[in-house]
Amino acid sequence: MPLQISCWAENATEILYLKGSLAGGAEDLAFRREVDRCIAAGKVRVLIDLKDVTQLDSYGCSAVLAAEQRLSALGGGVVLVNLITDRLDSLEVERLNTVFEPFDLQQEPVNSYLLLPRVELCASQCSGFAYSAAS
Repeated sequence: MPLQISCWAENATEILYLKGSLAGGAEDLAFRREVDRCIAAGKVRVLIDLKDVTQLDSYGCSAVLAAEQRLSALGGGVVLVNLITDRLDSLEVERLNTVFEPFDLQQEPVNSYLLLPRVELCASQCSGFAYSAAS
C-alpha cells in the first residue's frame, strides 16, 4: 500500500498521520517532502503517528532519523507514537528505539510535548484523522 500522509497542526506541533508503507522509493521521498514542508512553514516540532504503517524498511527508518536530526538542529524534534512492532521489521524498530522513546497517545510526555491537557485520536468528518483536545 502506498504511503498516505495526513497532517494538521495542534498549537506549535505538526502532526503527521502515516498510513501504508514507509519504504524506499516514492514513499520515503514523500515523507521527506512533508518534513521539508513542515520546516518551510516554521513547524519544527513534529509528532508522527505510525499506527497504520504496514512496512518500515531501512530507507523509511533513515528518513525518520534524518527528520529528527534536521528538526533538532532547528530547536524542535520528533515524537513517535503508536509504533506497532509486530507488523514492522524488528531491526528497523530497534534502530528507532535507540533514538526515540516511542509513546502511545495516552502518555503524559506526548501531551506535554503538544502542550495540551489531553490528546485523543478521533475520526473526522473528512477523509483522514484529526487530533483534538479533550476537556
